[in-house]
Amino acid sequence: MPCNQSVTTKILTRGKPHYLRYRIPKRIQSLGFPREIVKSLKTSDYLLAQNLVLTKMSLMQRIEMTADKVVLKSLFDELSDFSFTDQLGQYERKDSGYAIAEQADQVRWAMEDGCTPLPIAFPENVSPLTSHRGPLKTSIAEGQGELYGLLLTLIEAHEANAFNGRSEAFYGLLDRAKSIAVPAPSAQLQTEPDSILFSELCCEFLQFKIEKENLTEKMQKSYNLYFKTLFEMLEDKPCNKFTKKDIRDVLLKYSNLPLRNKKPYKDMAISELLDYEVPSEDLVSSRTVSDVQKLILGVFRFALDNDYVKDSPARDLNLKFLHENKRSYAPFDEAEVLQILEAIKSEVKNPYKKWLPLLAAYTGARRGELVQMRKQDVKQDVDSGRYYLDITEDAGSVKTQQSNRRVPIHAALTDAGFIEFVNQSGSDKLFDVEPNRVTNWFRGFRKGLGIPDYDSNDCRKVFHSFRHTVITRLKAAGVNDSLQKAVVGHEIDDKSINQTTYTHLDTMPLSSFLPVIDALEYK
Repeated sequence: MPCNQSVTTKILTRGKPHYLRYRIPKRIQSLGFPREIVKSLKTSDYLLAQNLVLTKMSLMQRIEMTADKVVLKSLFDELSDFSFTDQLGQYERKDSGYAIAEQADQVRWAMEDGCTPLPIAFPENVSPLTSHRGPLKTSIAEGQGELYGLLLTLIEAHEANAFNGRSEAFYGLLDRAKSIAVPAPSAQLQTEPDSILFSELCCEFLQFKIEKENLTEKMQKSYNLYFKTLFEMLEDKPCNKFTKKDIRDVLLKYSNLPLRNKKPYKDMAISELLDYEVPSEDLVSSRTVSDVQKLILGVFRFALDNDYVKDSPARDLNLKFLHENKRSYAPFDEAEVLQILEAIKSEVKNPYKKWLPLLAAYTGARRGELVQMRKQDVKQDVDSGRYYLDITEDAGSVKTQQSNRRVPIHAALTDAGFIEFVNQSGSDKLFDVEPNRVTNWFRGFRKGLGIPDYDSNDCRKVFHSFRHTVITRLKAAGVNDSLQKAVVGHEIDDKSINQTTYTHLDTMPLSSFLPVIDALEYK
């Protein structure tokens, strides 16, 4: 049953009874309170557990806005007490019930209109069926009558609980909600029975090709390698459950894999490779991806011929990325950058989780260049007084000769306390972390923020996307091309140099590069 995520994440099941689990914010933990509260709801009925937790949602919001220890203690006591509705005075009980009754009326009005979404003012914490912020936006005219009916019934149960506690009416409404949420078997939609698994289909297909079409050993080896990679990227589900999106997505992932016969790729798992910053020259060729596409097309044609599927999901796909000469990384849009920077503000346990995204967003430096940064690589320019990063091969490795460069430190980094962090560092190396660990952490972090894996042009969004973000924004700001390339460590060709052909950028004063970095702004 669809359910409010903030409610379901607070329900814990240990054996039969359900429990309320409330993780206490770190700010409040610092006042001497425990990490979480776990309280038995004394019921194995999930709908009843939902209703009980719903009665506490506003209380949790009050806790998160309170700083007074005495008040917090009282609120936590109330949070753990699930008998309060039976102990309310007559007028308190009515006040609580009337507030919920108003919300029930809003749902009834929407149902009477027949095609009106829930009112914008409808609070998220009352609706156990909204899995996003704000009101339900699906109208009843689009076949959501039962959804509204379930929502209304649960709110009415909440209303009955507020007026009369766990009365007969309350349990009756819960039973009605169950009948809506889990219809009788005769009313359930008839679904297509599951076919054989994708892995089983591939085995049958390969056996058919060997026995009936005399597939050569060389082609058998190629097919097996392709299948092995596909099995690691695709869910092994019934072959009639695959969609065009499933097939397109796996081909897109395949196109971003490196050649496996090169170091360090041959020793890495597919899950690691999918988030690894692979240079374009190391990617598998478009021809290889095209061969994989033809193989999948053949597999599902075989499935169609053998009545395993009614239609092939591998046909008529939009695969424009196969025809592009260079697959690339996508820049983050401004809202995504701000979302990331806001989320890392409070990070104190692992410095790299705070400073590496900040440095990448305001320098455009590569992940490896930042990870290997030493305390001595953060310097202050005598003439301008500005701090800068001195990126050199002395710290580890750089991609090209042009990667040796000076990058002014943006005011946003100074304001965030980066210089103090450097000065207080007890180690020569600023970040005690391996590049691949940064990649793995950032993948989960980005996904947790809801930032997609790809943009609309099928370009990946990974840590390296910060670099593309910086370059894109500098170009949009009209920054001098040769100075911009000098700051990000790109090779400067004759066209970008124009009239400064004989200018030695490595000897120019740091002040020449300040307008480049200062042009970066996220707001």
